[in-house]
Amino acid sequence: MNPPDRRKTSQRHWPLAPRIVSVLCLVVVAGALPVEALEGQVIELFPVAVGPPGFGKRPRIAGQVVVWKRSTNRIEGTDISHLDNPVVDLAPYPVGNSGLELSPNYLFRGAGAGLRDGNPVMARPIHDLNATASEPDILISNYGWPVAVNSEFLFINVASYEAGPDPGSIVAVPVDALSGPVVPEPRLVTKLAAEALGGRLQAASDRYLVWQDRDPEVERDTWKIHAKRTDELFSQDAELVVIDSKRGGAWAVCVAVHGSLLIFEGPKERNSGGTSPNGIYLFDLDSREGPMVLAESDDLILTYPAISELYAVWVETSFFDSTAYAVPLAEGRPAGEPFVIASGPGAGD
Repeated sequence: MNPPDRRKTSQRHWPLAPRIVSVLCLVVVAGALPVEALEGQVIELFPVAVGPPGFGKRPRIAGQVVVWKRSTNRIEGTDISHLDNPVVDLAPYPVGNSGLELSPNYLFRGAGAGLRDGNPVMARPIHDLNATASEPDILISNYGWPVAVNSEFLFINVASYEAGPDPGSIVAVPVDALSGPVVPEPRLVTKLAAEALGGRLQAASDRYLVWQDRDPEVERDTWKIHAKRTDELFSQDAELVVIDSKRGGAWAVCVAVHGSLLIFEGPKERNSGGTSPNGIYLFDLDSREGPMVLAESDDLILTYPAISELYAVWVETSFFDSTAYAVPLAEGRPAGEPFVIASGPGAGD
């Protein structure tokens, strides 16, 4: 498939939009370059969607399809293989709700939360993006909300107060079953002892599912990151407590995973038990090597980590400004110094 036909737009020369205009952008780094050639590379920042009303947080990308929420309570998307492809109105969805996930074949949405006026978990085929709005929805569950997806499973977090068969848990539904005549009931992956606040608290690769939990009976207990191999999802003896995030309080930490590489935010070691994430760390779930420090700060918040085979990225934020950073990876380890990929108010959201 041809690469995106991007306008030659760099971060430095891209004109600032008026404040009343919302802009959703992608940053493209030349990932095929060898590590020693990364210094001085051109970083492209190009707009995907522009204009009011505002965007919700956490756009999703799978292959060449990007989807996002608008403040008009709609989900929109586009195919970025060519920038003249139209923005498509895909489905209604409250902008303040979590539960938006994307795979190469399905758009997932829903946050039932056991409420009468909640949104059940639905899947919508996206084989042809322009026809997606007219595709029939597939009902997956009347409880929970999607938190992660990989090539095999959609993972759903069920709150302890919901009326489903497994309240206070993470459950899974096989993605390939969505094309069949009957969608199977979600299967239990793990029970949760505590309710966590925050976003990006779970993540999945084709090899691992990761999530967080703590003991609410232990005063000032910190959030522990748990994992299961995807080939042992439904074995209740396969759960591993892989690392202590060091974060206390009601809010857990943002996590992401690619293959066996886990990236997460957390307090610096000397601030163990604190509530502010001021470090970004890398951990290999296979070798249990780490955590490796990617970045730490004494006075700024470091958050929104994400990871691919070639790069780890995160956001350094203060009250007024944000800066998104990337660091190259080679064989699961940092292979260079962090560099800036975007900056400005809200960069990295």
